[in-house]
Amino acid sequence: MRLLEQEEFESLIPDGVDVRPFVARQVRSFLNSKHYDGLETEVEKAEAFLRRVEGKKYANKILQRNVSGRSAPPDRSAPYWSMLKNWGRSEPRGEEDFARATLYYLLRDVGPPFYFIEVAKKVWDPRDLTFQKLFYAKFHDGPNAPRFKELCQRYYAKNDVIRRAFKEIWDGPYLGPPPVVRLGPISVSLGYQDGLDRLLVDDLPDQQPVKDGMVDVFGALSWRTRLSDLHGRQAEFDSLLDWALEQDDPSSARPKIALVSGPGGSGKSRLVADVVTTLVDQHGWTGGQIPSGDVNGRIFECDGMGAALIIDYPEARTDFVTEVLASVNYSHESGHPIRIILVSRENLEAWAEILNAPNPFWITEVPLGREPHISLPDALKISDDVVERLSAELMVKTPEITNREYWLVQNASHRLPLMILAASVHAVLDQKNAFSLKGKDVLLALAKIERSRVRSYSSRNFQDEKVLEKLLSLALFTDNGLNDRTIFDLGEYGLSSSMNGLELLEASQSTPFWRRASHEFDNGIVRLEPDIFATAFLYLVLGLQNRSDEMSVWLARTSPNFGIGFNALLSRTSFDLGYLDANASRNLEALAISMLTHCQDFTIQLLAARNSKSSLFSSEYSIALYKRQLSTTAEAAELVSIANNLALELHQFGELEEAQQVSGDAVILQEAILKEDPENELELFATVLETHSNIIADLGHLEDAITNGEIVAGIFENLLDSGQIKFAPRLAQAYHNLSVYLAKLKHYPEAMHYSALANELAGAEDSGVLPETIAFI
Repeated sequence: MRLLEQEEFESLIPDGVDVRPFVARQVRSFLNSKHYDGLETEVEKAEAFLRRVEGKKYANKILQRNVSGRSAPPDRSAPYWSMLKNWGRSEPRGEEDFARATLYYLLRDVGPPFYFIEVAKKVWDPRDLTFQKLFYAKFHDGPNAPRFKELCQRYYAKNDVIRRAFKEIWDGPYLGPPPVVRLGPISVSLGYQDGLDRLLVDDLPDQQPVKDGMVDVFGALSWRTRLSDLHGRQAEFDSLLDWALEQDDPSSARPKIALVSGPGGSGKSRLVADVVTTLVDQHGWTGGQIPSGDVNGRIFECDGMGAALIIDYPEARTDFVTEVLASVNYSHESGHPIRIILVSRENLEAWAEILNAPNPFWITEVPLGREPHISLPDALKISDDVVERLSAELMVKTPEITNREYWLVQNASHRLPLMILAASVHAVLDQKNAFSLKGKDVLLALAKIERSRVRSYSSRNFQDEKVLEKLLSLALFTDNGLNDRTIFDLGEYGLSSSMNGLELLEASQSTPFWRRASHEFDNGIVRLEPDIFATAFLYLVLGLQNRSDEMSVWLARTSPNFGIGFNALLSRTSFDLGYLDANASRNLEALAISMLTHCQDFTIQLLAARNSKSSLFSSEYSIALYKRQLSTTAEAAELVSIANNLALELHQFGELEEAQQVSGDAVILQEAILKEDPENELELFATVLETHSNIIADLGHLEDAITNGEIVAGIFENLLDSGQIKFAPRLAQAYHNLSVYLAKLKHYPEAMHYSALANELAGAEDSGVLPETIAFI
């Protein structure tokens, strides 16, 4: 992070705004820079920095000395050159503001207090032995604070500016800890506190397009590598940035939420990353990704002029997101802009269903789904950037490409930012076939190149060229990659024919795909991105064009890594596989079902995978899962619900005879339950009887369907008469069903009667469920 020059700084900070927190953050970024690597402790860094501040009138003189104190030529490229040159002059704001902010950083934003005590003793040599006691008094606003203030005024400081700034701080307000804002299961501190986690825009900073002399295709395609500038999204960039910075609306003082939606590969993550990077670098904000693991109870550091929190792929963690959004709705003004940005494949309409909120007016949507494909001129700019920069990285001649424009206009999907990036990377690596393959074939060609690179590491470390690619593919079914325990288990279950679990784990640690443990991740193999290309890699490696029984065992052993969003991960992978090969998507269904033989606890999550709007999972998939549930469930009411769901899926799939049998059994079982608890089980009885009626009606048993339908309508009439208004839509649907049955028997007057009741009830109650009228009556 660069330090803003004085003129630039003053143009950004409005008059009357306290500059100290902003500059303090700049100071801390210096202390963490490589130019202080020679000093072992934070205290030594702060001491060295403060001594520079004391003598900074002569910036050139200061810069002639490096960290060790030896003479050296001025380093005009050093990150603090501009700072010292501009803030070191004796100007009305520059010098005093900087000195004041430095002290503010040490006194307010660094803990525990021992830190400042040690620095102060080295720099200013306080003479009073009660210094530590009095320091605590100041922080706790105790009775000894006046005595401490007096002591502070007697400090020996070489520089009058430092002394005056010091006095001003202690004459000022009580320096308590910064405020903390709770956002559901997490909190953000609106100032620096020692030991808190700091958010990062780029949470995987080591990604590069070339590693060990080979092209890392995953790295080249990652938005973090930034092989191209951001083209084609200027309107969305400006809209999102303006939304974040907007301060005129009274609601701006409270946390705000934006949704950036669009299909995979449309550039959502890159757009949001560039906006938040702009907020951090040019506007003094803090911002970054909220980690995807378990963050409940965590407090994140959000000092600076504002905070931007990114939640990527929120549909994989809907419970967490729901809690965060609920807390925002009831939050108070923080006096500090807090912006939460959801980056999702699902649009606002889908999120209204997820949140069970018909009109989520508090969410501002920036949709990329309306125009996910960018214009031809912008597509050419991206391609030019990628070809030129990757060629430079590889130190090869930039290829001449002749048929690029035709390829880009041939299919609109070719102008998705990720597809442009992929085709341009492929053009550099395979110039003979540049821009001659279909979009999915480009992904598969790159996946083959990446597989060759992975196999070179695998042969070297595992003595088996296919082991590492299997580990990387299995990691795609997890939130954060394979942890060390799971890798060990996979080894014990035969992932490698020549290594046991411990040997497999040791070999994995020698690959470039190993990630050391941190606050966010366990030790283990990384989860590869971007998703669409990772799915192409998975398709090649696991052979999902064919069925594989051994894979179900390995996937089951990966289950300890499954988070609550596994169903969303599975649905997303199935959708992306469908783009490559519809048969592969079906084989993933079979793989998931067979996995339950070894891991029965995931039936509910596997069923939930079909609920996504973009899901490609079939009725056969749900039928197989419901049948497994029926065979393992003992509780009667749960059996009825499962049987009803199974009957619905069989009905949809066209298996009417089996659907009739299952729904009939559910009705009989629910009648038995109803005898024991007639009040509480009425709704479920009406539900299963309604399902059974619809099925037998399609089988031609219309008289029986009408009889059952009248019972269903009677139940909901009684529930509605008892004041339970929520059943109005269900009663309207029951009337509509009766009108359909009667119309099929050509009993038109009765059909018209029930149809009118249905529409009248639905309209009167404004239920949002408007049953269709019978057009042919």
